[in-house]
Amino acid sequence: MIKLSIVVPIYKVQIELLERCVFSLLKQTLKEIEIILVDDGSPNECRKKCDEFKEKNNCISVFHKTNGGVSSARNFGIQNAKGEYIGFVDADDYVKENFCETLYLTAKKFDADMVCSGYTELNDTTEISHNKKGNIPVVMDKNEATKQFLLFDKVDFRVWNKIFRKNIADKISFSKKYKIAEDEMYIYDFIALANKIVYIPYCGYYYFINSLSVMSADLSSKNFDSLKVTDIISDHVSDQKTENINYFRLNSYIRLWVKITSNSSYCKKFSKEKKTIEKKIRSIRISDVKPYNNKTIKLLFIPIKIARPLAEFVVKRVKFISSKVSL
Repeated sequence: MIKLSIVVPIYKVQIELLERCVFSLLKQTLKEIEIILVDDGSPNECRKKCDEFKEKNNCISVFHKTNGGVSSARNFGIQNAKGEYIGFVDADDYVKENFCETLYLTAKKFDADMVCSGYTELNDTTEISHNKKGNIPVVMDKNEATKQFLLFDKVDFRVWNKIFRKNIADKISFSKKYKIAEDEMYIYDFIALANKIVYIPYCGYYYFINSLSVMSADLSSKNFDSLKVTDIISDHVSDQKTENINYFRLNSYIRLWVKITSNSSYCKKFSKEKKTIEKKIRSIRISDVKPYNNKTIKLLFIPIKIARPLAEFVVKRVKFISSKVSL
């Protein structure tokens, strides 16, 4: 019986990073796993390297397809997965040896549909662990999980630091309409079908900040897909408190606003989009932000709302703001 399927979408990743990723999965203490490598039409040596992995390891399956984007690759992996649960690992990231076992055993202990965890962010020189306060698992129903999702708290918008019950994952898919924020939409759709979600204070996933990755790339029109996703989700969660919905909106809007404002060329190129975001921010009441403790968001919200030049000055002059509020 395959307990956990791990889908790795692959497109033009550096070979040494791909090797690091796959080797970390081959070392897992949970042995009843399958590793699904989906080559999304890579034009480099990735195709050959995937086939080499498959030849040497029975737990690896390889699929080659025409390029369709990360959502297409993940959907293809879901369709071909045989595990009781499914997870996703990006090809330039890697995981601790007990990552799969820790999340799977948690899922079985609590009969959870989704298990969420922290993660460690790293580049060539530094590591930063992202974990919520506490040292015990937090069990949530779908209403509480939705609240945590809106507050960017114990249920975040990433798919790779989680595992999902496969028979629910089969009912939804990653949207190919969006080039950015497809993870966010998937998490929201999954919660809507789930009964129990568990968060564990464990950082076993290593998220590599790669200068060649999509998230590190220059801002383009596709980044504004995140606004569409934010508004769609906000419209759907009418059962949540207004302040939770507005906090979710504000986080999303300010992250993109900072990305534009911190670069003078972006300000010129995306001046219309910037004005649209500012209008959305001004529509949110100050009272809806007071209960929450994200100091960076609060620092920018009021100036954007009532004194925009001050907010722009803060973003351009105080360098740490861009790192604290990032896409």
